[in-house]
Amino acid sequence: MSAPITVSRRFAARAALAATAAFASIPASAQQAASRLPTFDDLRQALIWTGHYDGFAAGDRGALTHAALHDWQKSKNYPQSDSPANEQVLELIAEAAKKSAPFGWSVLRDRYIGFSIGIPTKLVKFVGTRNAGSALWYDFDAAIGYSIGLQYNMPTCATFDRYYAALLQSTNARYHVRQDNWFVLGHEKSGRISYSKFLCSPAGALVVDLSAERSQYDTQGIVLAAIADSVRLERNFDPTSSPHPKIDTPVEVPPIEAPPGGMLDAGKVAQPHIEARLAAGIDHSGKTDAVKREAWNGTELRTEEVFAKAGAAVYSVKAGKVLGSAVAVSEHELLTNCHVVGNSTQVALKHDKLELKADVVSGDVAADRCVLRSPTALASFVRVSGSCRR
Repeated sequence: MSAPITVSRRFAARAALAATAAFASIPASAQQAASRLPTFDDLRQALIWTGHYDGFAAGDRGALTHAALHDWQKSKNYPQSDSPANEQVLELIAEAAKKSAPFGWSVLRDRYIGFSIGIPTKLVKFVGTRNAGSALWYDFDAAIGYSIGLQYNMPTCATFDRYYAALLQSTNARYHVRQDNWFVLGHEKSGRISYSKFLCSPAGALVVDLSAERSQYDTQGIVLAAIADSVRLERNFDPTSSPHPKIDTPVEVPPIEAPPGGMLDAGKVAQPHIEARLAAGIDHSGKTDAVKREAWNGTELRTEEVFAKAGAAVYSVKAGKVLGSAVAVSEHELLTNCHVVGNSTQVALKHDKLELKADVVSGDVAADRCVLRSPTALASFVRVSGSCRR
Protein backbone atom coordinates (compact mmCIF):
# COMPACT_ATOMS: atom_id res chain seq x y z
CA MET A 1 0.00 0.00 0.00
CA SER A 2 1.28 3.47 -0.85
CA ALA A 3 2.20 5.77 1.99
CA PRO A 4 -0.33 8.60 2.40
CA ILE A 5 0.52 12.14 1.45
CA THR A 6 0.69 13.95 4.77
CA VAL A 7 0.21 17.57 5.75
CA SER A 8 1.19 18.96 9.14
CA ARG A 9 -1.74 19.34 11.53
CA ARG A 10 -0.42 22.79 12.41
CA PHE A 11 -1.54 23.61 8.87
CA ALA A 12 -5.17 23.52 10.01
CA ALA A 13 -4.56 26.26 12.55
CA ARG A 14 -2.58 28.49 10.25
CA ALA A 15 -4.83 31.42 9.62
CA ALA A 16 -2.41 32.58 6.94
CA LEU A 17 -3.50 29.84 4.56
CA ALA A 18 -6.83 30.58 2.96
CA ALA A 19 -7.15 27.04 1.71
CA THR A 20 -7.66 25.71 5.20
CA ALA A 21 -7.80 28.43 7.79
CA ALA A 22 -9.56 31.48 6.39
CA PHE A 23 -13.19 32.40 5.92
CA ALA A 24 -14.18 34.82 3.22
CA SER A 25 -16.78 37.54 3.43
CA ILE A 26 -18.93 35.22 1.33
CA PRO A 27 -22.03 33.11 2.03
CA ALA A 28 -21.76 30.94 5.13
CA SER A 29 -21.80 27.86 2.91
CA ALA A 30 -18.07 28.33 2.37
CA GLN A 31 -17.06 28.58 5.99
CA GLN A 32 -16.79 25.01 7.33
CA ALA A 33 -13.90 24.08 5.05
CA ALA A 34 -11.52 26.11 7.16
CA SER A 35 -11.77 23.54 9.94
CA ARG A 36 -10.25 20.68 7.95
CA LEU A 37 -7.02 19.80 6.25
CA PRO A 38 -6.58 19.31 2.53
CA THR A 39 -7.43 15.71 1.77
CA PHE A 40 -5.76 13.18 -0.47
CA ASP A 41 -8.67 13.76 -2.90
CA ASP A 42 -8.01 17.53 -2.88
CA LEU A 43 -4.38 17.00 -3.85
CA ARG A 44 -5.23 14.48 -6.58
CA GLN A 45 -7.83 16.86 -8.05
CA ALA A 46 -5.27 19.69 -8.06
CA LEU A 47 -2.73 17.42 -9.77
CA ILE A 48 -5.30 16.59 -12.46
CA TRP A 49 -5.93 20.27 -13.19
CA THR A 50 -2.22 21.03 -13.36
CA GLY A 51 -1.69 18.21 -15.86
CA HIS A 52 0.49 16.01 -13.66
CA TYR A 53 -2.05 13.25 -12.98
CA ASP A 54 -3.82 11.37 -15.75
CA GLY A 55 -7.28 11.14 -14.30
CA PHE A 56 -8.10 8.08 -16.40
CA ALA A 57 -4.87 6.19 -15.82
CA ALA A 58 -5.36 2.57 -14.75
CA GLY A 59 -3.57 1.47 -11.59
CA ASP A 60 -3.39 2.13 -7.88
CA ARG A 61 -4.54 5.70 -7.30
CA GLY A 62 -2.32 6.10 -4.27
CA ALA A 63 0.83 5.23 -6.20
CA LEU A 64 -0.29 7.31 -9.18
CA THR A 65 -0.97 10.33 -6.98
CA HIS A 66 2.43 10.08 -5.34
CA ALA A 67 4.09 9.84 -8.74
CA ALA A 68 2.11 12.88 -9.94
CA LEU A 69 3.07 14.85 -6.83
CA HIS A 70 6.74 14.05 -7.42
CA ASP A 71 6.37 15.15 -11.04
CA TRP A 72 4.87 18.48 -9.93
CA GLN A 73 7.61 18.96 -7.32
CA LYS A 74 10.25 18.24 -9.96
CA SER A 75 8.70 20.86 -12.26
CA LYS A 76 9.10 23.42 -9.44
CA ASN A 77 12.62 22.30 -8.50
CA TYR A 78 11.36 21.11 -5.11
CA PRO A 79 12.79 18.01 -3.41
CA GLN A 80 10.54 15.04 -4.08
CA SER A 81 8.59 14.06 -0.98
CA ASP A 82 5.34 12.32 -0.08
CA SER A 83 4.91 14.87 2.72
CA PRO A 84 4.86 18.22 0.90
CA ALA A 85 5.58 21.40 2.79
CA ASN A 86 2.47 23.41 3.59
CA GLU A 87 3.55 26.18 1.22
CA GLN A 88 3.77 23.59 -1.57
CA VAL A 89 0.20 22.48 -0.90
CA LEU A 90 -0.98 26.09 -1.02
CA GLU A 91 0.91 26.73 -4.25
CA LEU A 92 -0.40 23.56 -5.91
CA ILE A 93 -4.04 24.30 -5.01
CA ALA A 94 -3.68 27.91 -6.17
CA GLU A 95 -2.26 26.74 -9.48
CA ALA A 96 -5.15 24.31 -9.91
CA ALA A 97 -7.71 27.04 -9.12
CA LYS A 98 -6.14 29.21 -11.81
CA LYS A 99 -6.35 26.36 -14.35
CA SER A 100 -9.97 25.52 -13.57
CA ALA A 101 -11.30 29.11 -13.42
CA PRO A 102 -11.63 29.61 -17.23
CA PHE A 103 -14.05 26.67 -17.32
CA GLY A 104 -16.24 28.18 -14.60
CA TRP A 105 -15.44 25.20 -12.38
CA SER A 106 -18.00 24.80 -9.63
CA VAL A 107 -19.94 22.06 -7.87
CA LEU A 108 -23.40 20.68 -8.48
CA ARG A 109 -24.95 19.29 -5.29
CA ASP A 110 -28.19 17.53 -4.60
CA ARG A 111 -28.43 17.14 -0.85
CA TYR A 112 -31.87 15.53 -1.10
CA ILE A 113 -30.47 12.71 -3.24
CA GLY A 114 -27.06 12.84 -1.57
CA PHE A 115 -24.30 13.44 -4.12
CA SER A 116 -22.01 16.13 -5.53
CA ILE A 117 -20.02 16.52 -8.74
CA GLY A 118 -17.80 19.11 -10.36
CA ILE A 119 -19.36 21.10 -13.17
CA PRO A 120 -17.63 23.38 -15.71
CA THR A 121 -20.34 26.04 -15.96
CA LYS A 122 -18.71 27.71 -18.99
CA LEU A 123 -19.25 24.46 -20.94
CA VAL A 124 -22.33 23.00 -19.27
CA LYS A 125 -25.79 24.39 -18.49
CA PHE A 126 -28.24 22.43 -16.36
CA VAL A 127 -31.58 21.85 -18.15
CA GLY A 128 -33.63 19.71 -15.79
CA THR A 129 -34.39 16.20 -14.58
CA ARG A 130 -36.45 13.42 -16.17
CA ASN A 131 -37.57 9.94 -15.24
CA ALA A 132 -36.84 7.02 -17.55
CA GLY A 133 -38.16 3.77 -16.14
CA SER A 134 -36.39 3.11 -12.84
CA ALA A 135 -33.77 5.77 -13.57
CA LEU A 136 -33.67 9.50 -12.93
CA TRP A 137 -31.51 11.59 -15.27
CA TYR A 138 -30.08 15.10 -14.90
CA ASP A 139 -29.88 16.65 -18.37
CA PHE A 140 -27.56 19.40 -19.58
CA ASP A 141 -27.08 21.64 -22.59
CA ALA A 142 -23.35 21.25 -23.00
CA ALA A 143 -20.37 21.74 -25.27
CA ILE A 144 -19.20 18.38 -23.95
CA GLY A 145 -21.14 15.21 -23.27
CA TYR A 146 -22.33 15.47 -19.66
CA SER A 147 -25.22 13.64 -18.01
CA ILE A 148 -25.97 12.14 -14.60
CA GLY A 149 -28.22 9.15 -13.99
CA LEU A 150 -29.53 7.52 -10.81
CA GLN A 151 -30.57 3.88 -10.75
CA TYR A 152 -32.60 2.47 -7.87
CA ASN A 153 -31.92 -1.04 -6.55
CA MET A 154 -29.75 -2.11 -9.51
CA PRO A 155 -26.88 -2.31 -9.39
CA THR A 156 -26.06 -2.05 -5.70
CA CYS A 157 -22.69 -2.66 -4.11
CA ALA A 158 -23.75 -6.27 -3.53
CA THR A 159 -24.14 -6.85 -7.29
CA PHE A 160 -21.53 -4.35 -8.51
CA ASP A 161 -18.81 -6.82 -9.54
CA ARG A 162 -21.24 -8.89 -11.63
CA TYR A 163 -22.61 -5.74 -13.25
CA TYR A 164 -19.08 -4.56 -14.07
CA ALA A 165 -18.12 -7.91 -15.60
CA ALA A 166 -21.29 -7.98 -17.72
CA LEU A 167 -20.67 -4.47 -19.06
CA LEU A 168 -17.06 -5.33 -19.90
CA GLN A 169 -18.20 -8.25 -22.00
CA SER A 170 -20.95 -6.36 -23.77
CA THR A 171 -19.30 -3.01 -24.48
CA ASN A 172 -15.71 -3.83 -25.57
CA ALA A 173 -14.38 -0.92 -23.52
CA ARG A 174 -10.94 0.30 -24.60
CA TYR A 175 -10.33 1.54 -21.04
CA HIS A 176 -11.60 0.19 -17.76
CA VAL A 177 -10.67 0.42 -14.08
CA ARG A 178 -12.43 -0.98 -11.02
CA GLN A 179 -11.75 0.29 -7.47
CA ASP A 180 -13.59 0.60 -4.16
CA ASN A 181 -17.23 1.50 -4.81
CA TRP A 182 -16.79 2.61 -8.43
CA PHE A 183 -15.60 1.70 -11.89
CA VAL A 184 -15.01 3.58 -15.15
CA LEU A 185 -15.41 2.37 -18.73
CA GLY A 186 -14.01 4.27 -21.72
CA HIS A 187 -14.82 4.04 -25.42
CA GLU A 188 -13.88 5.73 -28.67
CA LYS A 189 -16.28 5.68 -31.59
CA SER A 190 -16.88 7.88 -34.63
CA GLY A 191 -14.26 10.42 -33.56
CA ARG A 192 -15.67 10.81 -30.04
CA ILE A 193 -14.09 9.72 -26.75
CA SER A 194 -16.49 8.84 -23.94
CA TYR A 195 -16.26 7.69 -20.33
CA SER A 196 -18.90 6.36 -17.96
CA LYS A 197 -18.29 6.29 -14.22
CA PHE A 198 -20.51 4.13 -12.01
CA LEU A 199 -20.66 4.48 -8.20
CA CYS A 200 -22.61 2.06 -6.02
CA SER A 201 -24.44 2.25 -2.71
CA PRO A 202 -26.70 -0.20 -0.83
CA ALA A 203 -29.71 1.60 -2.36
CA GLY A 204 -28.58 1.79 -5.99
CA ALA A 205 -26.05 3.49 -8.21
CA LEU A 206 -25.09 6.76 -9.83
CA VAL A 207 -23.65 6.92 -13.34
CA VAL A 208 -21.95 9.89 -15.00
CA ASP A 209 -21.61 9.87 -18.79
CA LEU A 210 -18.92 12.16 -20.21
CA SER A 211 -17.64 12.62 -23.75
CA ALA A 212 -15.71 14.97 -26.05
CA GLU A 213 -14.78 15.09 -29.70
CA ARG A 214 -11.38 13.60 -30.40
CA SER A 215 -10.35 16.92 -32.00
CA GLN A 216 -11.16 18.75 -28.72
CA TYR A 217 -9.80 16.15 -26.33
CA ASP A 218 -6.41 17.82 -25.83
CA THR A 219 -8.13 20.73 -24.08
CA GLN A 220 -11.26 19.04 -22.75
CA GLY A 221 -9.75 15.77 -21.58
CA ILE A 222 -8.53 17.28 -18.30
CA VAL A 223 -12.02 18.66 -17.68
CA LEU A 224 -13.56 15.20 -18.18
CA ALA A 225 -10.98 13.67 -15.83
CA ALA A 226 -11.63 16.34 -13.17
CA ILE A 227 -15.39 15.77 -13.41
CA ALA A 228 -15.04 11.99 -13.11
CA ASP A 229 -12.67 12.33 -10.15
CA SER A 230 -14.93 14.81 -8.35
CA VAL A 231 -18.05 12.63 -7.99
CA ARG A 232 -18.96 11.92 -4.36
CA LEU A 233 -21.83 9.96 -2.82
CA GLU A 234 -22.93 11.12 0.61
CA ARG A 235 -23.93 8.82 3.43
CA ASN A 236 -27.59 9.67 2.89
CA PHE A 237 -27.51 8.79 -0.84
CA ASP A 238 -31.04 7.80 -1.82
CA PRO A 239 -31.92 7.65 -5.54
CA THR A 240 -35.64 7.53 -4.69
CA SER A 241 -35.68 11.04 -3.19
CA SER A 242 -36.99 14.02 -5.13
CA PRO A 243 -34.17 15.89 -6.87
CA HIS A 244 -33.21 19.40 -5.73
CA PRO A 245 -29.93 20.19 -7.52
CA LYS A 246 -28.03 23.38 -6.73
CA ILE A 247 -24.97 24.75 -8.49
CA ASP A 248 -22.51 26.89 -6.59
CA THR A 249 -21.79 30.12 -8.40
CA PRO A 250 -18.19 30.14 -9.63
CA VAL A 251 -16.00 33.04 -8.53
CA GLU A 252 -13.40 34.64 -10.76
CA VAL A 253 -10.13 34.76 -8.84
CA PRO A 254 -7.15 36.97 -9.64
CA PRO A 255 -4.00 34.88 -10.02
CA ILE A 256 -1.79 34.47 -6.98
CA GLU A 257 1.78 34.40 -8.15
CA ALA A 258 4.66 32.61 -6.50
CA PRO A 259 7.83 34.67 -6.04
CA PRO A 260 10.09 34.80 -9.11
CA GLY A 261 12.07 31.62 -9.63
CA GLY A 262 9.79 29.54 -7.42
CA MET A 263 9.47 29.54 -3.67
CA LEU A 264 12.54 27.42 -2.99
CA ASP A 265 14.75 29.36 -5.38
CA ALA A 266 13.72 32.67 -3.84
CA GLY A 267 14.83 31.71 -0.37
CA LYS A 268 14.21 29.48 2.58
CA VAL A 269 10.63 28.18 2.78
CA ALA A 270 9.18 28.53 6.25
CA GLN A 271 8.30 25.25 7.97
CA PRO A 272 5.84 24.86 10.86
CA HIS A 273 8.43 23.29 13.17
CA ILE A 274 10.60 26.41 13.18
CA GLU A 275 10.45 28.10 16.57
CA ALA A 276 9.75 31.82 16.35
CA ARG A 277 11.27 34.47 18.58
CA LEU A 278 9.48 37.80 18.34
CA ALA A 279 11.37 41.06 18.23
CA ALA A 280 11.50 43.12 21.41
CA GLY A 281 8.55 45.44 21.96
CA ILE A 282 6.00 43.38 20.00
CA ASP A 283 2.80 42.45 21.84
CA HIS A 284 2.78 38.72 22.72
CA SER A 285 -0.98 38.12 22.77
CA GLY A 286 -1.42 37.41 19.07
CA LYS A 287 -4.84 39.04 19.27
CA THR A 288 -6.60 41.49 16.99
CA ASP A 289 -10.00 43.08 17.24
CA ALA A 290 -10.16 42.90 13.45
CA VAL A 291 -11.02 39.20 13.60
CA LYS A 292 -14.79 38.94 13.24
CA ARG A 293 -15.80 35.38 13.92
CA GLU A 294 -18.88 33.81 12.34
CA ALA A 295 -20.64 30.56 13.10
CA TRP A 296 -20.94 28.12 10.22
CA ASN A 297 -24.35 26.79 9.24
CA GLY A 298 -23.83 25.84 5.64
CA THR A 299 -22.28 23.33 3.28
CA GLU A 300 -18.73 22.02 3.51
CA LEU A 301 -16.56 22.88 0.52
CA ARG A 302 -13.47 21.18 -0.74
CA THR A 303 -10.16 22.93 -0.22
CA GLU A 304 -9.85 24.22 -3.77
CA GLU A 305 -13.38 25.68 -3.61
CA VAL A 306 -12.52 27.65 -0.47
CA PHE A 307 -9.30 28.85 -2.04
CA ALA A 308 -11.21 29.94 -5.15
CA LYS A 309 -13.53 32.03 -3.00
CA ALA A 310 -10.97 33.37 -0.49
CA GLY A 311 -7.87 33.58 -2.68
CA ALA A 312 -8.16 37.32 -3.32
CA ALA A 313 -7.34 37.93 0.36
CA VAL A 314 -4.17 35.81 0.43
CA TYR A 315 -0.76 37.49 0.23
CA SER A 316 2.70 36.03 0.00
CA VAL A 317 4.95 37.18 2.85
CA LYS A 318 8.71 37.68 2.76
CA ALA A 319 10.56 38.22 6.01
CA GLY A 320 14.25 38.34 5.22
CA LYS A 321 14.89 35.14 3.29
CA VAL A 322 11.86 33.32 4.68
CA LEU A 323 8.72 33.00 2.57
CA GLY A 324 5.20 32.28 3.73
CA SER A 325 1.61 33.43 3.41
CA ALA A 326 -0.83 35.77 5.13
CA VAL A 327 -4.54 36.32 4.90
CA ALA A 328 -6.19 39.73 5.27
CA VAL A 329 -8.85 39.77 8.00
CA SER A 330 -9.70 43.46 7.79
CA GLU A 331 -8.92 46.49 5.67
CA HIS A 332 -5.52 46.86 7.35
CA GLU A 333 -4.72 43.69 9.32
CA LEU A 334 -3.55 40.23 8.28
CA LEU A 335 -2.87 36.95 10.05
CA THR A 336 0.25 34.91 9.38
CA ASN A 337 2.48 32.46 11.26
CA CYS A 338 5.09 33.52 13.77
CA HIS A 339 7.55 31.03 12.29
CA VAL A 340 7.29 33.03 9.07
CA VAL A 341 8.03 36.47 10.55
CA GLY A 342 10.63 35.24 13.06
CA ASN A 343 12.12 38.28 14.78
CA SER A 344 11.29 40.69 11.94
CA THR A 345 9.46 43.90 12.76
CA GLN A 346 8.39 44.54 9.15
CA VAL A 347 7.65 42.20 6.24
CA ALA A 348 6.97 42.52 2.51
CA LEU A 349 3.57 41.53 1.12
CA LYS A 350 2.77 40.58 -2.46
CA HIS A 351 -0.46 39.71 -4.23
CA ASP A 352 -0.54 39.50 -8.01
CA LYS A 353 1.41 42.65 -9.04
CA LEU A 354 0.68 44.54 -5.82
CA GLU A 355 3.60 44.92 -3.38
CA LEU A 356 3.18 46.37 0.11
CA LYS A 357 4.92 46.65 3.48
CA ALA A 358 3.37 45.55 6.78
CA ASP A 359 4.43 45.86 10.40
CA VAL A 360 4.45 42.93 12.82
CA VAL A 361 2.25 44.19 15.68
CA SER A 362 1.38 41.11 17.76
CA GLY A 363 2.19 37.42 18.04
CA ASP A 364 1.29 34.29 19.99
CA VAL A 365 4.29 32.01 19.45
CA ALA A 366 2.67 28.97 21.11
CA ALA A 367 -0.29 29.19 18.71
CA ASP A 368 2.05 30.17 15.83
CA ARG A 369 -0.21 33.14 15.06
CA CYS A 370 1.09 36.62 14.31
CA VAL A 371 -0.73 39.81 13.33
CA LEU A 372 0.46 42.17 10.61
CA ARG A 373 -0.76 45.69 9.98
CA SER A 374 -0.59 47.36 6.58
CA PRO A 375 -0.78 51.16 6.39
CA THR A 376 -2.24 50.68 2.91
CA ALA A 377 -5.89 49.65 2.72
CA LEU A 378 -6.39 46.07 1.50
CA ALA A 379 -8.99 45.54 -1.20
CA SER A 380 -10.25 42.12 -0.03
CA PHE A 381 -10.36 40.44 3.35
CA VAL A 382 -11.94 37.38 4.94
CA ARG A 383 -13.70 36.45 8.11
CA VAL A 384 -12.57 33.75 10.49
CA SER A 385 -14.56 30.91 12.03
CA GLY A 386 -15.21 30.60 15.74
CA SER A 387 -12.70 27.73 15.85
CA CYS A 388 -9.80 30.19 15.48
CA ARG A 389 -8.87 31.51 18.94
CA ARG A 390 -8.58 35.24 19.43
